[in-house]
Amino acid sequence: MKLLLCFCLLTAFSLTAEAGGKENPFTSIENLGFTRVFTEPPSMELADLQGKAYSLQNLKGQWVMLAFWATWCGPCRMELPELETLYKRFRQKNLVILGISTDQVDPSAIQKFAEELKLTFPILHDESGQVAGDYQATALPSLYLISPEGKLVGVARGAKSWSDSETFNQFESLLKIKKISEAEFKDEVNPSGNAGGPIPEKLIPPVLEVTKLEGITKGTSATLQVKIHWKGDPNKYRVKVPKITFPEGIVLNDNISSSSQADEKEAVLNYSYPAHFKKEGTFHLGPIIMAFQSVYGGSEQLTRHPGIDVEVKSPPKGFLYSIIGVFIGAIVFLIGFFVLQKKREKIRLPESAGPDRQDALQSIRRLRIEGRKKEYSLELLKLNMKFADGKGDHSKKINDLVEQVRFAGFELSDAELDYYEKEIGQKT
Repeated sequence: MKLLLCFCLLTAFSLTAEAGGKENPFTSIENLGFTRVFTEPPSMELADLQGKAYSLQNLKGQWVMLAFWATWCGPCRMELPELETLYKRFRQKNLVILGISTDQVDPSAIQKFAEELKLTFPILHDESGQVAGDYQATALPSLYLISPEGKLVGVARGAKSWSDSETFNQFESLLKIKKISEAEFKDEVNPSGNAGGPIPEKLIPPVLEVTKLEGITKGTSATLQVKIHWKGDPNKYRVKVPKITFPEGIVLNDNISSSSQADEKEAVLNYSYPAHFKKEGTFHLGPIIMAFQSVYGGSEQLTRHPGIDVEVKSPPKGFLYSIIGVFIGAIVFLIGFFVLQKKREKIRLPESAGPDRQDALQSIRRLRIEGRKKEYSLELLKLNMKFADGKGDHSKKINDLVEQVRFAGFELSDAELDYYEKEIGQKT
């Protein structure tokens, strides 16, 4: 009887240990650098550079990594050889890696690039950008992990190493799993989530938009407007000034300006590029490339806009004489204006009510969005001094903080920045 009891206890302990020891597959997914999701992936039907067709439907039963990249993307050039090492190690162990080029170039240029990096995993060409758009892969590199039953279970952005021993160990564990359940996605660590829904907004990177230029004449200037927008918290990303390739005949002025706006739904950063058009003809302004980084960590990422075409026309006949006439007329008008002013009595105008506080705050907020925290701290404190209500102790405290930021390298914390932003809004 005692032997039977001992046997039962040992069996129960063994089963409990086995059940308790089963690791949630999302642990490996997150250890590999992916953010967990659990949803149906957008459809993907593309051909490789040799014309062979691929679709997710035909790849069910295997783990699939979709790696979006481009030949112009520096971080992609660093990551692709790492993916090649991963592919060679696990291609016989149920892992499929598909590189998806978003280049709008001839396939031969992509083939040459792949041969240069000695890539042997399939390279698909998404020339239209349709698949990248469906996956919100506006930042490169972007990777998507799809489970054997066809669920999108992980999203990763930015280049990383895929050839270290820890990564190999995580893949060894993950590739043994044939199916992932929604219950495992919504475990005790992450009880909520977006199971069955679209790709979470927090994983959608910034997007570039460019305003078209029309009615441009040779010898004139115009401003190219670039808008960057993303969902949610405006402090989620640190962005760099977008770089634009200008052709010969179009000269970019130095005084690039920016402005920002944000609400609880979307953040927007606007850049203005004043340019002078010296030649007539049709020109391509672009591509436009912006680097950014998540404040939560990870490597730098790139997002790209192909740019726009601009038609620069020759001035109409008699245009030069019209300009000279306008110039002479302006000089005559100014001379007459100043003569008339001398004859009038000086009138003292009332002082301006001063700039609007919210406009002043908005004009410097781009510094915080761009991650220039020290500069933002200094300008924010200066605004508080400017709009101070005359309280001596409060003004002295702000003045001391200004000195610390300027000369001691001190930066305000996020909580302090929020406090002084509210202070400006409350001043009357």
